[in-house]
Amino acid sequence: MNNIVFKFTDESDKKYELDYIENSSKLEISDTFIYSFFRQFNIEKIKNFSLTIGASNMALVIKNYTLTDTIYINGFYNIKSYISIFQTINVNIHITEQTIGHLQADCKSLLLADCSVDKFEFGIFYQVNHSKSGNYTKIFKADSLDLRDVEIKNLDIYAEYKHINIQGSHIGVLNSNCNPFAKNFIVKSFHLWQNATIGKLILSNHIEKMKCDTTTIDKIYARSNLLIDQLELIDSIAETCYGFKETNFSNHCYESWQWIGKSAENAKNTHLRAVASYQMIKYSYNTERKGDKIVSKLFDFCAGYGYKPLRIARTSTLVILINTIIFTIIDFFAILGHHSIPINISGLFISLKYLINNLVLSISAFAGQSGLSSKDGLPFWFAMVEYLTGVILFAMFVNALYLRYKE
Repeated sequence: MNNIVFKFTDESDKKYELDYIENSSKLEISDTFIYSFFRQFNIEKIKNFSLTIGASNMALVIKNYTLTDTIYINGFYNIKSYISIFQTINVNIHITEQTIGHLQADCKSLLLADCSVDKFEFGIFYQVNHSKSGNYTKIFKADSLDLRDVEIKNLDIYAEYKHINIQGSHIGVLNSNCNPFAKNFIVKSFHLWQNATIGKLILSNHIEKMKCDTTTIDKIYARSNLLIDQLELIDSIAETCYGFKETNFSNHCYESWQWIGKSAENAKNTHLRAVASYQMIKYSYNTERKGDKIVSKLFDFCAGYGYKPLRIARTSTLVILINTIIFTIIDFFAILGHHSIPINISGLFISLKYLINNLVLSISAFAGQSGLSSKDGLPFWFAMVEYLTGVILFAMFVNALYLRYKE
């Protein structure tokens, strides 16, 4: 036995209530069915319609209904309700306090709160009808999907939607687009918050803003056509990521590179993982101030925060060339103190000879083999600084190689 209370509000705000018992295993709501109640109360038009349902393994079908834009469905406070199959087409639904086995809905707006659902297919009827004619690219267009404090084992979305809100809910598997032929539609906002948990999240298409606030995602997958314009994570974590690449994000942030890095690690792509790790550290150091920021910029230039070993070769070459120029300037002023340098071919060869000798001296100093002593004055101290710089850069190089190729 299925207990149902029908509640109507007419255009003059007068309320009507009818207790109804459905003995069969299926209830179908349509305009024709509701008109039978209108005759009992002499109602012409209604502006609000709600159902209070205490079902016992009942199938509920809503189709060919146009009397109101939305139907509100809730449960009795003292009766557990189980709807085995719930199907609705072209009418907005707000459902609370229901346990549903299989939910199939094609509607512009759907709110589900304090409910438990085994399987939920959103936009499935439109998909099936057009697939029969071979038109696979057609997709149902919806405005919003709002899930609050619900538990859903499997959620498959076949619709193009503008907004999705998941609040305090637990979802086993969420596939955001089950139609691989429907591409390039835009999701305005994808919001997960208030301790929402998702076991497996599959993302695709263009998402303008994705925000996760106190959310836990066990596994998250990116399809090839995914593009996220803005990603924001607040006290949230995606434990394992698959398929994310640089091209999946229009504007990068620490969290986007974190997802890319985890995907690269699972794909054993050491190059992409190193790139992602470098970008994550770079974004972290951007929050530093004053002296710390200068040091971080220097560390980035010298070794790419330890993830770009080839930068050390560039830095080492630059150090050697700078010291070569310094040694040459010192020699130039030392020679000018005793005699002039002729400006001719002979003078050019002499200058080139000093330059080559100082380059060799600088390379030797960088390697710790300069042969200078303190009696040589200023060149000795520059050679010592160059040697210490070389030791530091060599340590950076070894560390960078380890970080870059440790696996």
